[in-house]
Amino acid sequence: TSPPMDPKPSSTSPPLDRASSSAAKKPAKTMMMICGTDGSGTRSAVKLLQSLGVKMSVDDAGTMDIHAERANLKGWPSIVKKILPYAREGGGTDYRPSDLPPAVYSEAIDWVERLLDAYEPKSPTAGDSPGTEITWGFKAPVSMHLVPVFAEVLAKRGQGLRVLHVVRDGRDISFSGNQSPVRKFWSLVHPSQPVEQVGAEAAALTFWDDNNVGTYKFGMRHAALPSELSRALHIEDPVQLTGDKERMRELDGFWMGFMV
Repeated sequence: TSPPMDPKPSSTSPPLDRASSSAAKKPAKTMMMICGTDGSGTRSAVKLLQSLGVKMSVDDAGTMDIHAERANLKGWPSIVKKILPYAREGGGTDYRPSDLPPAVYSEAIDWVERLLDAYEPKSPTAGDSPGTEITWGFKAPVSMHLVPVFAEVLAKRGQGLRVLHVVRDGRDISFSGNQSPVRKFWSLVHPSQPVEQVGAEAAALTFWDDNNVGTYKFGMRHAALPSELSRALHIEDPVQLTGDKERMRELDGFWMGFMV
């Protein structure tokens, strides 16, 4: 089931300077980032995209993640932990980068710039991936905390961004053995509520809600093609419907999430 998401615009994060119709000029390059709460099924999405010919950067063949350790990036937590204390109101995922303290903003922009330079495949060409507009992509569930920064950096580069936001039922996540996000980041978003006081399962469900609703709200406000957000694809559907050509044609073009 989907989270209780409110699509109404908010004043927290004004729209980026992007065209708002499909008539906008197509960017020379478009990057895909796959994100979501750990354990949501993002690995399956990578394999599906690879089968469609999308170039996906991968550090870990087991999880299909990139760990952001190239170019002295020192991993995702090194920058996420610096952003979260200033992004609590948006659940840690919905914020305007320019509202961060100047030093944090500059570091976040520089960090994402270096990640793009380190992970983008050599000389990717738009249209290399049959049936998609994606030039290349990566998967890192924790990257949902940096969608606003990636959107700003890629906009300045004149490049497109598509976000595949994978959402799994939060009740499943709350009882999952993978509680890495809560251990790493809970205290930064909820500093006055220790996990021991809230309870492990309740904390996991609350953090799931914080992150996924924030990501959804950011996407609803900044999507270049908002209509693409009007339908959702369950992660099981591509597997179950592969043989149904009519249904797959119906899904084509919107299942990849949103473009900012």
